[in-house]
Amino acid sequence: MKKLESLKKSEKGFTLVEIIVVLVIIAILAAITIPTLIGYINNANEKQILSEARSVLVAAQAQAIAEFSADGSIDAGDITAAKLNKWIGEDLCVDTGTETDNGYFLITPSTDGKVTSLIFTNNGYTATYKNESWSTAKVSAEGSAG
Repeated sequence: MKKLESLKKSEKGFTLVEIIVVLVIIAILAAITIPTLIGYINNANEKQILSEARSVLVAAQAQAIAEFSADGSIDAGDITAAKLNKWIGEDLCVDTGTETDNGYFLITPSTDGKVTSLIFTNNGYTATYKNESWSTAKVSAEGSAG
């Protein structure tokens, strides 16, 4: 009997307070790191959409030059997804309309065969090229950039 009582008193382990303190520390660390990781993910997504949009712009400009040199005029209907994908080498985008897994675009060419603006949307982000500068935005749930 004495042996059983001595075993009870000498049992080692963590108290409830020690376990709670460890859990609180873990929660504080998670609260600090999770927003930082989300920021890194958003930044990477913005860089990805910008890279894809630049590829679309280069393809659109190449197609615009080809169309303009062929007949001396160009309009937005001359630049289609099939023609752009020929320049890009993959199915990166589809024509304007509803968003798909491959994204969609809206291009405005000038009358002299230069692409003046591009809006490319894919995976919840939009990249806009206008006046020779770029901007990116996350598309809200309602479908508008914001």
